[in-house]
Amino acid sequence: MHSIVIPKLNANDDVCILTAWSAANGERVSAGAPLAVVETSKTTLELVAEADGLLLRDFEAGDEARVGQTIGYLFPDEVARAAFLDSRARAATETPNLHITRKARDLMDRHRLIESDLAALGKSVIRESDVRALLEARAGEPDRGPPPMPARTGRPVEAIELTRHQRAVARTVTASRREIPDAFLLIKIDCDRALDSLVATSATARMQIGLLEALVWLTGRLRSSYPHFFGQVIDDESFLPAKTAHIGVTLDQGRGLFVPVVRDADRLTLEQVAETLDEYRYNAFRGEFEESALGEGTFSVAFIAEPDVVFSVPVILPGQVCMLSLCAVMEELVFDDGEVRARRVIHLGLAYDHRFINGREAGAFCRDLKNAIESWGEDHVGR
Repeated sequence: MHSIVIPKLNANDDVCILTAWSAANGERVSAGAPLAVVETSKTTLELVAEADGLLLRDFEAGDEARVGQTIGYLFPDEVARAAFLDSRARAATETPNLHITRKARDLMDRHRLIESDLAALGKSVIRESDVRALLEARAGEPDRGPPPMPARTGRPVEAIELTRHQRAVARTVTASRREIPDAFLLIKIDCDRALDSLVATSATARMQIGLLEALVWLTGRLRSSYPHFFGQVIDDESFLPAKTAHIGVTLDQGRGLFVPVVRDADRLTLEQVAETLDEYRYNAFRGEFEESALGEGTFSVAFIAEPDVVFSVPVILPGQVCMLSLCAVMEELVFDDGEVRARRVIHLGLAYDHRFINGREAGAFCRDLKNAIESWGEDHVGR
């Protein structure tokens, strides 16, 4: 018998969703063949069979499973599979040992159900649907029991539970706030010239290129001048500079927050950066990313697309030393040679780890970005 165990899929997720099985229950599977598809907060991955055997599925599509948890088994033949099922059925009758999913457990707690209420179902894995079926069956009985109670956590029944993806974001934010002594700097940038020029750049390149693409491209080109802004924190007193600029960009297209990485941004042309981000937007809309697109970031940019947001203090991702935030374009009135005129501006924020970056360096970094954006020209195409 070979156990099918959920492996460690990435550094941030301890749970995943089993989205589909690639083989039917009882079907013979060959080693190396597709076995199941699981979804983490970042990507969708395919599990393959590590041995030949007949499949016994303990979890079904839509179930949540933790890293290290067994979701099924592979048996050498039908005799071994039948013997296992028989022994498990006897064990459940003699000393019930139920696996109850988190959603099923919460529903049980709200309705004051205990494990012995579910043992009669003859199942080793109890899911939310099983608990609901039992509650529906009891609904026709004269005594329906006490009213629903709050879950074990003490949260009210009406409480909104975070999605699996948002829980992963929450863990990252908590770790950042707990571990990184950050500081913040904000700079205002006149973007009139850049916006006008980017319209022409987009037409020439035949693709949409905006301030985000320009910022990622310009930031990558600063790596050689500011090597201690790009890299990996080793401990409180040491930092490993990056050999290239892998820049993560926050994207939220309504399917959750993702931070895909524009790899080697310091070696790409502006058009290549734009093509990469365009592909990432499509993947964010679908909620699907390859694991390779989400790892090894050495610097990050938080893009806040909501209109009228003046500035945002970004959260530095654990392991990195800083993060830029780009907010909405705004209009303001300024005096220019004694006359009042309108101009478009953006506020660019930099959150930085004060252990490795001082205020003077942070200011110089932002000043270089400001100068580059304010002097933007059409000759950036193809560079």
